[in-house]
Amino acid sequence: SGQGDFRLDLNDADSSIRDLVGNTLLLISYSGGQIYTRDTDQPGVSLSSVTVANAGLTNVTPAAFTATFTEAVTGFDDTDITVTGGAVGGFAGAGDTYTFNVTPSGQGAVTVNIAADKAADLAGNLNTAASEYAFTFDSAQPALDSIVRQAPAGQYLSASSVVFQVSFDSDLQAAPVAGDFAFVDVNTSGVSGTVFAVAVVNASTYNVTVN
Repeated sequence: SGQGDFRLDLNDADSSIRDLVGNTLLLISYSGGQIYTRDTDQPGVSLSSVTVANAGLTNVTPAAFTATFTEAVTGFDDTDITVTGGAVGGFAGAGDTYTFNVTPSGQGAVTVNIAADKAADLAGNLNTAASEYAFTFDSAQPALDSIVRQAPAGQYLSASSVVFQVSFDSDLQAAPVAGDFAFVDVNTSGVSGTVFAVAVVNASTYNVTVN
């Protein structure tokens, strides 16, 4: 029972071991025999990436991954890695550390899994499953959806300040600023103005004030 290294030693302290003519052992004790190592623990495995955090976003492809076992294993290869929304490549490694790449097949969610019983330690114990690693791949450039009148909503006005609402087709990490817009006299009729301020409505929608 239990786990650890053990061996079988000889200790003939009473000289009871004798040959056919009654000679006792030359050495009555011996402790230099081979050992066994009893190990019943299943190796665990975890996934990590230097490219993208778990549950994160990235536009980098391929994403570099590492599978780290809690002890050295054998029998693990790229066919033991399950990827939804992508493909595995560049597999390498041995012992307790393996590296590979995940190339997304398109925009959207990608998951990486290593199921149980895919690799074995030196005692033959099979691995437990890794926690799923998931990320979102987004390499599509954001585009402007529309610029519409916000306040007032009607085309004709006598006010000296108006608000345009600007919408993009996806959330922005870096919001636009006043310098990203330009006042344009459409008919060169002499009307003038200045882009005064940009207010955030949400991550994809902004109100731009023109005075």
